[in-house]
Amino acid sequence: MHGEMYRTRKTINLQLKFFILFLILCVWVITGAKAQEVMKLTFQEAINRALKENIILKTEKNNLVVNQAEKLNAVGQFLPSASAFAQYRYMSGLTFIPQQLELINTTSSDFFPQLSANITVFNGFRNINNLKQAKINFSAQQNLIDRTEQDVMFNVAQQYLTVLLDKELVRIAQDNIAAQKKQLERIAAFVEAGITFKGDQFNLEAQIKSLELAEVQAINQLENDKSILAQTLMLDPMTIFEVLPPSQNVDNYQVENYQLADLYNMALMNRPDLKQFRQLKEAGDYAVQVAKAAYYPRLEAFAQYDSYYNSTAQDPLYDDGGEVVGFEKVTFGDQIGNRNPSTTIGMRLNIPIFSKFDNRTNVVRAKIQRENAQLNIENLESTIFRDIQTALQNYEAALASYESASSQYDAAKLATDTQTERYNIGLGNIIELTNSSNTFIQASVDKAQASYTLLFQKMILDYQTGVLNVDNIPLD
Repeated sequence: MHGEMYRTRKTINLQLKFFILFLILCVWVITGAKAQEVMKLTFQEAINRALKENIILKTEKNNLVVNQAEKLNAVGQFLPSASAFAQYRYMSGLTFIPQQLELINTTSSDFFPQLSANITVFNGFRNINNLKQAKINFSAQQNLIDRTEQDVMFNVAQQYLTVLLDKELVRIAQDNIAAQKKQLERIAAFVEAGITFKGDQFNLEAQIKSLELAEVQAINQLENDKSILAQTLMLDPMTIFEVLPPSQNVDNYQVENYQLADLYNMALMNRPDLKQFRQLKEAGDYAVQVAKAAYYPRLEAFAQYDSYYNSTAQDPLYDDGGEVVGFEKVTFGDQIGNRNPSTTIGMRLNIPIFSKFDNRTNVVRAKIQRENAQLNIENLESTIFRDIQTALQNYEAALASYESASSQYDAAKLATDTQTERYNIGLGNIIELTNSSNTFIQASVDKAQASYTLLFQKMILDYQTGVLNVDNIPLD
């Protein structure tokens, strides 16, 4: 009986130990999840990561490697080409033996080595124009990469600004909720003391509920925009991160006055995509010359060295009387090095007479591509002017909007403070207080939106003029 009770107690203790261990493990897992380190993401880090991970940018950089190889290939066309050739054969059956002047049934093998070299002396300046075209295509690809980097920085900056604005709206909502709750405590005390009506307390509680709903909506918008930024930066979906506010804001931002003509001229000088189109047009000029080179004669110099070995080669053996008494096999080295070497040096002239219109078609195609490149330049210049004009108008509107929003914010803050004091001393009512509070909340939101809109419009101007880089983005 006692033994059974002991075993039961031992089993219960063991189960209890396992249960406690399980609880400790659960607490450790939960605590570890809560203690997951939060990534502090600065704008510079976001830009660097985007430039490193962007797929389009990686693709364009890979294409630059191809352009580099094509440029090296164009240089190589000025150098001679060289090749080596060797042929070995094994034969069985009737074979003609020159020394014996007869066919015999035998097995034999032969070996034929050859070295050759060619160099272009003249081909209608094709190599020269081809090298110039390859160099310009390489430079055009570099400009395309520069514009792609600006696209990446622009998109990341836009998304980063959006997240910062979302954070600011969440902060505004939370600050207003905290302020209204403090006011609610005062009103509750007034109601309890019989100084004011119970309805004032109900009205303010309803106002707080409305503010809490706005806070939830702002938080949801923040999380959605952070997800978009995380996707752009190729962050792990489980990564928890927080964007850090910039050191520069609208308050210490240098407002500049711009002229449309100056901005347009700046864009014509700095836009990488316009530089790329101009270089493609120039490359098209050389492509036409490359195509026309097919009309010219082609002169080449060549040299060739070869030899031959055959396993059946024999030398006759003579006695003192001059009679053939047998045959001696000729060695491999003697055949290859002494008896069978052959050297050829010459010039080859190729004069095109009729190419079934292939050359003409290539010239026409090259000219059309050059004309299309010129049309692309003209279209882009027109597009740049319209984009800069729109960006400048939006910038001026954003500046006026920020100044107006700042004035309205100051006025709304003063009105709210005044109404709060009036209500606290019994000279105001809850409706006036609520209206002034709503006006101040909207003014706070409008000022935050106007400030980030102004920063973004300045960034658009830099993007449209082609001078956007990490140093002049107003976030660091």
